[in-house]
Amino acid sequence: MYKPQQYSLLYYTSWIALFSGIYAMYQNCYDIALCNLCVCCTSLLHWRKPFAISWFRSLDLLISKLAILYGVFRAYKSQYFFFAYLYGALSTYCYILSTYCYDLGYTWRAVVLHLFVHLFANVSSVILCTGYLQPIEANFQVFYPYGFLSMMIGLFGFVFFTYY
Repeated sequence: MYKPQQYSLLYYTSWIALFSGIYAMYQNCYDIALCNLCVCCTSLLHWRKPFAISWFRSLDLLISKLAILYGVFRAYKSQYFFFAYLYGALSTYCYILSTYCYDLGYTWRAVVLHLFVHLFANVSSVILCTGYLQPIEANFQVFYPYGFLSMMIGLFGFVFFTYY
């Protein structure tokens, strides 16, 4: 388990989601703002005093995974989809490395990598809200070229995250 100075660092970086949620509201992306604010609340609940097995942790993981999946879905055909996917992929990669380092006992490396998870995921959200987003109804047309591929990547990410 993390030491108090380690999990307090993660607690403070969980507040980043609040600022990206406020920015999303400013940009009239209320659905993305709701995702960011839910992730902020559950992360703050979990990182306030984390336990390896708790319903706060399970809730945080579930909401974070659903927000990532929704972000992948919502970024489809957006103006800056490439950069949103790029930072989302960096966030995912940092999460995988963080869990790997934690399993090996390198807790400080795991903490730093998890800080980057918070940072990159919120940068992805801000980038997504900055450009043009088509109405959400248009995102249901997933069988256009690359649409099906992006949905499969998101589904793979959700399944992979569920494993960890």
